[in-house]
Amino acid sequence: MLGVQTRVTSKPIILTIGKGEVVMAKIIVVDPDKCGKCNICEMICSLAGEMMETPLVCQQCEVLFCASVCQKNAIKRNETTNATVVDLELCNGCKVCIKACPFQAISYNAGRKKVFICDHCGGDPQCVKWCPTGALEYLDVTESSRQKQIAGGEKVFSLLNKIR
Repeated sequence: MLGVQTRVTSKPIILTIGKGEVVMAKIIVVDPDKCGKCNICEMICSLAGEMMETPLVCQQCEVLFCASVCQKNAIKRNETTNATVVDLELCNGCKVCIKACPFQAISYNAGRKKVFICDHCGGDPQCVKWCPTGALEYLDVTESSRQKQIAGGEKVFSLLNKIR
């Protein structure tokens, strides 16, 4: 257990960014019990631009541990989608962020010598659209959806540790 505590409600979390614009924060929630292990999410992610060995979904932590250790300031929140993104122009591929991620949801592209974090396909995550079993959902961030995300993330993290 990662020890994340939160009060469960259905009240959405709304962010004010930039010039006072309001954005509804969204997250991808994984339910490993519904996953049919068809690998469609991995193929779709690869077609969208990044080869994946395992489905690594950024948990969109409230505190971005990955960003806090990035000496190049290459990891930020996208002001439009609220997704955690990597500025590939700034990233030097040092991989420190990979070690800092509590969910190990950052991958490294050896060909580009850069890290990759799921950016939710710019606010339209294709993996969610193509998942035939409904194991992936794109939900407004509420405390209850965050709890659901944390539970799924912990289960995926545990399963990945068994095969790594």
